[in-house]
Amino acid sequence: MKEEQESTETDLIKLLYERAEERYRTLEVRDEEFRAEEIKNILAEKKKLETFDENLYRKIIARIWVHGGNMAEVELINGSRVTAGYKD
Repeated sequence: MKEEQESTETDLIKLLYERAEERYRTLEVRDEEFRAEEIKNILAEKKKLETFDENLYRKIIARIWVHGGNMAEVELINGSRVTAGYKD
């Protein structure tokens, strides 16, 4: 009887871990507000930039797409996107 109960408890724990693993695997993180606040705090520490700041770039930029017609699209770490024109 005791062995059967221990086996049932072990099976239950195994099922709980499997369920937690599945939930974690399919979890979608929604941290846009946190990331926006993080960007705001990073930029508040900066003065007007005269040159490229690689450290700042690595902190707040997730991706940059360069499009034809002298257009670029920048995705920030919070998922926001900005499109801008540029000159060669």
